[in-house]
Amino acid sequence: MIELRRAVQLQPDLAKARHDLAKLYLQRGDAGSAVRELLSLIHYDPEDQSAYKTLSELLLNTRDFGKAKEIASKMVEKWPEDRGAKLILAEAMMGGGDSASAQPLVEQILTDEPKNARALFDSARLQLQSKKWADAEQSLRRSWDIQPSGFVTPLVLSQLLEARGDVPGALSVLQRMADLHPASTEPLYALAGFYIRHAQLTQAEQVFRQIQTIGHDSPRDRVSLALFYRASGRNDAAEEEFHRLLSEDPNDKPTSRGLAETEITLNKREEARRIANDLIRRDGNDWEALLISASLDVDEGKPEQALKALEHAKAIHPGSPMIHFQTARSYLLQQKTELARNSLNEALKSAPDFLSARLLMAEIDLRAGQTKSAIRNLNLALERKPSSVTPYLLLSQAYALEGDFPLAEGSLRRLVDPKNSVETQALVFQTMAWLKLRQGLYPEAIQLAAKSLNMGPLTREGLQVLGLSYLANKQAELGLRSVEAYLRKAGQWGLGQQVLGELALQAGNLEVAEKAYQKVLEIDSKSDAAVYGLGQVYRGRRQYGLSRDYFERFALAEPANGTVHVQLGGLAELNQDWPKAISEYQKALELDQTNAIAKNNLAWLYAEHGGNISVALRLAQEARSALPKDPHVADTLGWLLVRIGSAQSAVPYLKECTGAIPGNPAYHYHLGTAYFNAGQTQQAKQELQTALRLRDSFEGSDEARKALDAIKAAASN
Repeated sequence: MIELRRAVQLQPDLAKARHDLAKLYLQRGDAGSAVRELLSLIHYDPEDQSAYKTLSELLLNTRDFGKAKEIASKMVEKWPEDRGAKLILAEAMMGGGDSASAQPLVEQILTDEPKNARALFDSARLQLQSKKWADAEQSLRRSWDIQPSGFVTPLVLSQLLEARGDVPGALSVLQRMADLHPASTEPLYALAGFYIRHAQLTQAEQVFRQIQTIGHDSPRDRVSLALFYRASGRNDAAEEEFHRLLSEDPNDKPTSRGLAETEITLNKREEARRIANDLIRRDGNDWEALLISASLDVDEGKPEQALKALEHAKAIHPGSPMIHFQTARSYLLQQKTELARNSLNEALKSAPDFLSARLLMAEIDLRAGQTKSAIRNLNLALERKPSSVTPYLLLSQAYALEGDFPLAEGSLRRLVDPKNSVETQALVFQTMAWLKLRQGLYPEAIQLAAKSLNMGPLTREGLQVLGLSYLANKQAELGLRSVEAYLRKAGQWGLGQQVLGELALQAGNLEVAEKAYQKVLEIDSKSDAAVYGLGQVYRGRRQYGLSRDYFERFALAEPANGTVHVQLGGLAELNQDWPKAISEYQKALELDQTNAIAKNNLAWLYAEHGGNISVALRLAQEARSALPKDPHVADTLGWLLVRIGSAQSAVPYLKECTGAIPGNPAYHYHLGTAYFNAGQTQQAKQELQTALRLRDSFEGSDEARKALDAIKAAASN
């Protein structure tokens, strides 16, 4: 290639050099450079007919139908008797949606040359568009008889017969194609696909064994049987087959990578990690091994480590949509949603049919509460891959979030099919469990979640649904034991232990939570999530100094995270260090202006411990807009209104608080004070007495007694 480039630099009109250079670009898969060379060739030699033909065929193959039509039209002008040029022009017209203009060109060629196999195939395409099924079948059969060496014509013929219900006929075509090409694996892949579609897995397995035998020197063909096992849910058989292949050739990289991916499916993450690390040790630029390693990091909640491997992989192979996809997953772990969206857009730019990327985009929409946008994305995914399972799973979640549970369950019902792979069935049951949890049907949710985890690989989501269902069913301890039992099978799985810690915190079991987060740190000493979790554990135990140490450690590791400063502000309040608390809440809002808890707490501190009361009122109102059902937020806003002399306006907010948490004496005190300031002494007396009856001493209890004394004194006068 270097020599040919030098040649055309020295002599730009050197036709053979440009022809050969274009061929080399095509061999390397660089169609764009090949097109540029051929355009240059035509520029220097407008009469080079073969250059025109190669260029127009290449443009057709890259689906640039407009440019292909332009080049083919020039060919027809220059060489009006060239039937090949007319066919290319007709195919470019069909590709651009102008079948009406293509029809007479194809018919003319068939009149002049009835046995033109390519023209017969194009005629069949036009007949298929017009739904002339019998005519299309006849044209395809004639084309194939004339040119039996081709693959595309019999494949289209088989698809047509299968679509029309002639399954034996479709099978016969594929078998004949395989017989005509005994040394090629391509017809066998088509045949295996037919058997898989018709659930004839034994026959498919036999075909994959043939593929493996014929294509033993090809990495793709050699692992095809193992990949078939994995796709059909026989992961143990896939693992065994990969091991068998590696016993023949321990240095076979594609087989090692396939084994690593299978081990992940079997929850053997440590073994998968060992294989990936071994591949990277042997070749530091093995981008596919780096990708496996990164995906394991993402699964284990290590986004920084994953991003490092992904950056390395991207430098080696920048065009991989899977690298962008895993990058998006890493950003989501860091809660960098916009960066994740950008990475997914990059993946979809190079691979518009990349289903997983489109589905993750829909998941982001769901998390943001943008259900309608998610449904649009999912329906688009189903248009491209109607047989895919995951869009239906996510659609059911989207409908559930909109409150339409019948429609949600309808999306799932079509997936309950024993013909689906074990992993697919497990995902269906997991989503069903989530739906039951949303509907408050906790025993059913527990049963379905357990069924999902017993069938397929352990997932974070499956464990969460199981644990949350037990918690909602008031069986917290049983739920934690159940999750622990699954984790014992998973080995060193940090993300699973993190789920256990989160569930234990919700259940109030600080001992289990502490052990789970310590286990996470044993697996990954840099886990910020575990550090944050331990901060929560020690706060729950009232070990405030230890809690502050862990939260400060988290703040150093994630300086852009505002939530931890809310925790530090709360600890400062407990220590009555009001300036420190104010500083922490201000820091939280600098990092995240939407943090409603920080706004609420800061408003309270401004009101009680010196601050701008109008700023406090604005913050409280913003917090109320974000959290309209939170009684603590309603209390802050109500109390501020009392403080600025709007007691009557404060009453509705403060009544919300006593209604939501009637056992909180401070809420009754605040409501009693509002009534007192509004001149409603009877209601004030009742609320203040309730406050003191609930607890003799609380913040404001002395003021409550003074107000009651004032009410009694006024009554006696």
